[in-house]
Amino acid sequence: MVQYRNEILPLIPLSGFQPSASSDEADQGKSVKAVVYSDHGRSVGIVVDQIIDIVKETISIERRSQTSGVIGSAIIQGNVTDLIDVEGVIRGADPTFFEQAAPA
Repeated sequence: MVQYRNEILPLIPLSGFQPSASSDEADQGKSVKAVVYSDHGRSVGIVVDQIIDIVKETISIERRSQTSGVIGSAIIQGNVTDLIDVEGVIRGADPTFFEQAAPA
């Protein structure tokens, strides 16, 4: 968890597709990179090793993947790129994330 825009943002490490069960004191205060995903007023950070670039491009999945958490691969700006199943990764860490709250 980290503070993000005056809220507590849960973090999901991409490796393993599950949040860490323990908090290591050595990791506290450590800088991490995360892609923030928001839906219906809820947000989560997906922890990544690095962010190379952000592009807006129409893509075609060239190869479907059998790997959990990966939709497939596509060529993006001349590079073979694995496409992450963001919804699947989030559901793996928090199965209730996409459930809409009942109207008050």
